[in-house]
Amino acid sequence: MLKKHISHYLTYILLAFAVAIPAGAQSLTGEEIMKRVDKNRIFDKIEYNGKMVIKKKKKIRTKSMHIYGEGEEKAFIEFTNPEDEGTRYLRLSGELWMFFPDAAEVVKISGHMLRESMMGSDFSYEDMMDNEELLKKYSITIVGSEVIYAGEG
Repeated sequence: MLKKHISHYLTYILLAFAVAIPAGAQSLTGEEIMKRVDKNRIFDKIEYNGKMVIKKKKKIRTKSMHIYGEGEEKAFIEFTNPEDEGTRYLRLSGELWMFFPDAAEVVKISGHMLRESMMGSDFSYEDMMDNEELLKKYSITIVGSEVIYAGEG
């Protein structure tokens, strides 16, 4: 199921990126496109407040969070929405820990648990804490192309 979501995620990224490419530049290879995508999504250092809306059947949950990261080695997420306030995730050198304020407990997440759903979303812990280049993780092949909007004139 996670591979399906990652596949859809990559398809949307490539589709969105393909629409933004000028008409004369459509001869880019899959690797060239992914290098451009990675250039936009990989960071040396980042800090922001984010929101994740989770829709499951008729139920909608909103998670707000403060996120900080440095390269591939360090990431920190603290949830700020009332239901999860104080829940924290810390990744250092490939290891991931969770802190639950209600239990005042720190739990290390490893192995198959890294691929489990984070906070009930479709993203895994790996997905949410990742800053690795997609080109290092996937083989890219363009299987076709389609003009979605050619513009007027």
